[in-house]
Amino acid sequence: PSTDEVAARVAAAHRLERLADTGPVRLRGTLDIPKLDRHTQTTTWLAWPDRWHIDAGSGAEQSRVAFDGTVVRQAIGGQAAVTLAGLAAELIAQDSTFRIFGDWRALGIPIHVVQRLRRDDEEALIVRLGAPEVPATTLYVDWPSGLVKHLAGSTFLAGMGRMGQRVTFSDYREVGGAMLPWHTKTELAHALIGTLESVVTEVELGVETPAGLFELRE
Repeated sequence: PSTDEVAARVAAAHRLERLADTGPVRLRGTLDIPKLDRHTQTTTWLAWPDRWHIDAGSGAEQSRVAFDGTVVRQAIGGQAAVTLAGLAAELIAQDSTFRIFGDWRALGIPIHVVQRLRRDDEEALIVRLGAPEVPATTLYVDWPSGLVKHLAGSTFLAGMGRMGQRVTFSDYREVGGAMLPWHTKTELAHALIGTLESVVTEVELGVETPAGLFELRE
């Protein structure tokens, strides 16, 4: 299939444009890091077409990261928010809901269909997102459904820098008409951290967002 056909099928399967009608969405959940014996709460806000804010943990271990449509900012613990740029901003932006599950053509993301796989009754596509000169994200798309099931690439962790990751998305459910994964398993290329598992436990539609939420000024 052509890149346009693949992008159209993924966008139609996830239907993120439905979030334009719901208003901002708040997803509460949990994050488990077994190797660190850490269990924490998470809160994610999504606002169509591209703004997002993620809180994880509390106190000195709290991490906040947000995108206001132009700039990625991050705050760790009680420290003031800092603006991220370059590789750090690009890698964090690549992990966003709108970029992974949205309309890649509308976002202007270069698309390359690497391979089509068929085995028994399963059919999938391996798709590379990103320009050749930047770290790329490789996605595994279930072709019959159009849902993104796996991701391989890099992410950025404060204090550690660039790190390889493999991500599995499952338990897809409707959120205001959009299809989003409620279970995400991330395997980091770091022996001391290992696997992270996040689960959505509650969704609220049309929530009010504090002023400055997506700029980390709230």
